[in-house]
Amino acid sequence: MKIIKSSIIKSKIKRSGIALQDTQIFEDKNTVNDFTFNFLLNEYEEIIMKFENDINKWVLTNYRLLFPNRLSQILLGDIIGVDIQSIRNQESTKTNNTSIDLLLNNQKSVSLNVEKGTWPLMFEIFKYIANYSR
Repeated sequence: MKIIKSSIIKSKIKRSGIALQDTQIFEDKNTVNDFTFNFLLNEYEEIIMKFENDINKWVLTNYRLLFPNRLSQILLGDIIGVDIQSIRNQESTKTNNTSIDLLLNNQKSVSLNVEKGTWPLMFEIFKYIANYSR
């Protein structure tokens, strides 16, 4: 079980200077009490951030990426890369892009919705996760 250092991800977010609206950063474990979802965290797992809008919701921990609406999860160790198909396929521009693609070790990919204007930050975070997990 590979555990990502949450402090590195939180530092990347702070250094980015991006103002987050739909994404919440959890500074310590005590702030999670108001957050309800259908997953049990193991004793070493901590919530790093949560994205939620009217349609989508995901939670990043130092061990998993959780999708409470779908009751599914991705182990961070299964992420082997990250891409931005929507920009490469010219479905969106760099300024209005709201998704990144996570490449998984089972030859599948998952499109992850992100807050408008944050895709470069999320791309870097998940690139770090993919490289860390190798």
